[in-house]
Amino acid sequence: MKTHACCFRGSRLASKRRVRVRSVLLAGLVWWLTGLLGGIQATNFAELWHAKLLGSWPGQARGPAHAVAVAGHYAYVAALEAGLQVIDLGDLSQPQVVGGYVTFGFASGVAVSGAHVYLADSEGNLLVLDVTDPTRPRRIGGCVLGKDSGEHLVVDGPYAYVAGGWSGLHIVDVSNPAHPRPVSRLVTSGFASGVAVFDHYVCVAAGEEGVLVVEVRNPVQPRRLARLQIPGRASKVTLVGRNLYAAAWDGGLQILDLSNAARPRRLGGCETPGLASAVAVRGEYAYVADLHGLQVIDVRDPTRPRWLGVHEAQGEARDVVVSGARLYLADGSAGLQVIDVSNPLDPHGLGGCTYGGAGYARQVAVRGRYAYLADGDAGLQVIGVSDPIRPCRVGTFEPAAGEALGVAILGHHAYVGASWGGLEVLDLSDPVRPRRVGGCDTPGRAAGVAVRGEHVYVACGTAGLVVIDGRDPRQPRQVSACETPGLAAGVVLQGTYAYVEDGTETLQIIDISDPTQPRWVGQGVGGTLAFEVTVSGSRAYVADGMWGLRILEIQDPGSEAPSFVEPLRMAAAQFMDGAGGMESPGAGAESRAQKRMETAEVLA
Repeated sequence: MKTHACCFRGSRLASKRRVRVRSVLLAGLVWWLTGLLGGIQATNFAELWHAKLLGSWPGQARGPAHAVAVAGHYAYVAALEAGLQVIDLGDLSQPQVVGGYVTFGFASGVAVSGAHVYLADSEGNLLVLDVTDPTRPRRIGGCVLGKDSGEHLVVDGPYAYVAGGWSGLHIVDVSNPAHPRPVSRLVTSGFASGVAVFDHYVCVAAGEEGVLVVEVRNPVQPRRLARLQIPGRASKVTLVGRNLYAAAWDGGLQILDLSNAARPRRLGGCETPGLASAVAVRGEYAYVADLHGLQVIDVRDPTRPRWLGVHEAQGEARDVVVSGARLYLADGSAGLQVIDVSNPLDPHGLGGCTYGGAGYARQVAVRGRYAYLADGDAGLQVIGVSDPIRPCRVGTFEPAAGEALGVAILGHHAYVGASWGGLEVLDLSDPVRPRRVGGCDTPGRAAGVAVRGEHVYVACGTAGLVVIDGRDPRQPRQVSACETPGLAAGVVLQGTYAYVEDGTETLQIIDISDPTQPRWVGQGVGGTLAFEVTVSGSRAYVADGMWGLRILEIQDPGSEAPSFVEPLRMAAAQFMDGAGGMESPGAGAESRAQKRMETAEVLA
């Protein structure tokens, strides 16, 4: 454990992550493609009209570990967009995902009671899953609590107590797990994100409102008994005896005495380097997850808790629970981490499980026996697809200054949209060890990429479509650009036009007959471009967000399927025929700028 001196500064997490949520139901995959996507690297949408899933990588949904509960030899992780992940802890050095359940909303809170897992999601749902067989969680019941997310929950006897964000505290009768029934709600003025239960009382971490003590002798009529304001914003709470330990975000760790529930009093506190989001206590030590790592604090004297050091996190430490001499850390993008605290002064990692990585597949290109997956934060993944039923990762490339948001291949070079790192050019002479040979900055956030001839077309956020001369892969250079109303994220080429997805629910159509002078000519039909899909031979490769790479076998092409490029033809016809109320490029410049600002505000 590192025990270096730290600068205790409370920094606020300013960045927000844009996440695209898609429900991938294979029975309707082809209709999804034909209805929403257009213009991928194939000649006919009919090729996907009858398709069979062959294989996928990594084999399960991926998402940051947000909350964790442990029972027996299993950890149950609420992994936001990846739903519930069930992890076998039989070998702590190599925990393995053995099951899961994908939720409609983002899975944000989890609790285990007996053979049941209770899961709260971002849509205000409380789900009850039967985990008699942990490898096959099965939903048996559920109820709707409200519009806000369930941030944390505790099951105590016949009731579940759910911290429901801005909707306050929810009390649910779970005496019959197949038919959970909301019985009451207590409104909070702060953001309810944590609960702890003792005797006939519930303690609620309510953000800037502090810590609330609620009497629940009659769960149908909960009664606010007391409130204690504490430094920072109460995030999560845990009880040891009559001492309440609160992770207080920018207030670090705060310790309260609840000997008299009606008159709680603050005993002491200790700042942490980061934003304290959760806390677990074992013996004389508290372990605080504060996004930066696991802070170790001596609490033998609760009036003077003392910071000892930090076990640095691989990801973003969000939640922590203790079981025996082990801590189980929900470590954001690093998944679940298991930490040995038998020696409190020297916690050390035993093993971890990232369930396939924390990437988000954006675009895929195929060359020979390999698929190259632009996988967001996880970089460029090289997936061997010789055996499409069992695709496996064989290599990776991490852009030096950004994510991998797009990829296209020409010859033995890959062109990677590396976010704020611009365009990266990789040599694929050794296909499993991509080597950077060149690159250039882009005026915006480099995302989707398309290549034709000697030019590379990059969707660059606020800069729109950027055209780069790629004749010398070692020194690519920008030759032109064309703005779009929104934030350009994907691009597809068809004929003499580029079709750009920019978040405005319409396709921006750009004339590229002269790549040095691209010209915006109109907007097409609504929809999302299929820059996430590529076709090679009889197989379709789908960059499917949190699911990674999916490989489909095209079967029995049907003559009744719509043309694969029909959405693009419709878009072209729309502006060529003057239909759809197209605005002229000149007259609409001001309105397009306004749209761009509005889109930027939404995604900021």
